[in-house]
Amino acid sequence: HASLVDTMTTSINTETVSLGQDPNKAIKSYSRTKNVEGRMTKVKVVDGLRVLGAPIGSEAFCADFLANASLKAANDSRKIIESLEDVQSMVRVYSICTVHKSTHLFGIDVINTANNALPSNYFLWNREMTKGFSKMTNSFLQSAIESEPLPPHAELITSMFIKAGGLGLQHPRTC
Repeated sequence: HASLVDTMTTSINTETVSLGQDPNKAIKSYSRTKNVEGRMTKVKVVDGLRVLGAPIGSEAFCADFLANASLKAANDSRKIIESLEDVQSMVRVYSICTVHKSTHLFGIDVINTANNALPSNYFLWNREMTKGFSKMTNSFLQSAIESEPLPPHAELITSMFIKAGGLGLQHPRTC
């Protein structure tokens, strides 16, 4: 595979070629934004940033990022319920698309927790993201099977492997 720099330097666009040949020029071009007066000013990251889909920054930035990601996942799960009729299809799409897109954030929640707030065992993990994830999955399943609130042991069954009789849904406490 060609590197980004190789791709840029072989582009038919002369500006792209120029940026690929001079990293300082690329940094100056893409690390600036227009202010209210229309002049270009440097972008200064003060809270945090997203790298490869994971938040890096202050505890508040990471918590906000995780909350927004959880909200988006919950909205996606509602769209699955509204769009599909077959329960098995709903659960598989939820598992493959919604849940799978969230799993890389489980570790981020742990990393951004103070050492003195970590539980003694991973299955005791119960931060906001875990609570929200459990609520989203329970709500999704209740809507999919048109059921009353699920019993507490249902959460354990949802995270068991399919070949063991579960639904195979990953969960922050079981990953």
